[in-house]
Amino acid sequence: MDKAELKASLECPICMVVPRKMKIFACLNGHDICEHCFQNLGRKLCPQGDCSYGQELAGPVRVRKLENLIEKADVDFNCRNMRAGCTEEIPREDLDEHEADCSFRTVFCPRHNCGERIVLRMLDNHLTTNHNFGNVLRRKEHFITCSFPITGKEENNYCWTLKAYEFEDGQGKFYRAFVKYNGTWFFWVTLVSCPSKADGWFSTIKANNPDLKYSYVVQCPVFSIDTSPAKILESGRCLALPDKCVDQLKVENTLNVEFRVHKVD
Repeated sequence: MDKAELKASLECPICMVVPRKMKIFACLNGHDICEHCFQNLGRKLCPQGDCSYGQELAGPVRVRKLENLIEKADVDFNCRNMRAGCTEEIPREDLDEHEADCSFRTVFCPRHNCGERIVLRMLDNHLTTNHNFGNVLRRKEHFITCSFPITGKEENNYCWTLKAYEFEDGQGKFYRAFVKYNGTWFFWVTLVSCPSKADGWFSTIKANNPDLKYSYVVQCPVFSIDTSPAKILESGRCLALPDKCVDQLKVENTLNVEFRVHKVD
């Protein structure tokens, strides 16, 4: 039996995918079904013949021999994001690396007060539709200067408009974020990449009052798009300023902030 035949024999007959890291069940007549398809049945009868899955309280019978065979089989597997649109078939040893950086994986919206999970390929569309997201801004150097309007009426969990930047060296897309949450003002940078590719990137964030020569500066990690804004705030690894500091820093109701991103090999 060649690889293609083996793969076909291991596929769930309902979704036509080789089940991975999930249970496989069988009805009383021995028809297989993967756990994902079983959980999505409208009625608990086998879709291949209206067969019973046995006593309801006991649950369906697991086909452990088939589960073990799949765990040892030398076949290519579908990406777990296939239902979102990924068509890649990948050797077992390369799956984790592909799935960690798959453009069809779901990520949290980088806007703190949103909380939605979106397929990465649809993220810009989500931001444009729901959060007034404009064009990606392009810069020559890894340096961004921003002036944020401060009215003093910002409510808790207030987010300034998210902005995305790309630089001439093609190192990726960066989002700079600014949030007021629980009386503290937070600043950080997110890179559209998986955690392993974001590792080694740092941001130097400086909030300053040029008239008084007064500033706060912090160096912190650049976060992967896979890290939710809530986790970023919990980490404490971003610039965080209390209200009193922001009042000292702002000039004519404007807060000046500089973001510089750099990679450390």
